[in-house]
Amino acid sequence: MYNDITDADRTFKERNYGRENEAEAYAEKWFEKHKYKYVKYGFDEKNNKVGKDIWFELPEFVRSTPDYIVLGKYVVFCEAKGYRKEKKIKESDFIVYKEWHKILPLFIYFRNFDTNQEEIVAFIDIINNIGNYEYSFYPDNNKKYYII
Repeated sequence: MYNDITDADRTFKERNYGRENEAEAYAEKWFEKHKYKYVKYGFDEKNNKVGKDIWFELPEFVRSTPDYIVLGKYVVFCEAKGYRKEKKIKESDFIVYKEWHKILPLFIYFRNFDTNQEEIVAFIDIINNIGNYEYSFYPDNNKKYYII
């Protein structure tokens, strides 16, 4: 069903119009399986879109709002990310996520669409290991990302 083209290889329009955010759908199944309560918190770029005229006027901190507030043993933020090939975090997201992590602990749900592996990573672990990760740059905009 899937091919070798990743979302990172697609244009913004191809990634976001008329598609479900599969990582978020799987994250919600994971929350339900583990009996965690959750509420959608961040922007939904694939449905209820914010118009470009508003979107680019928002501070990056607001645009990078975590996807969920989750209640397990305690209340946390959770960001859902799907990937193929390699697990990545944009440097700009890393910087903003550090600020969100100061408000509530942040966790990231990762879903590998090649292997169907899923994991929850504490953002504090990413902070503590950021200097150990390899990094590269996106070819279309030369923005830095970390390979987690």
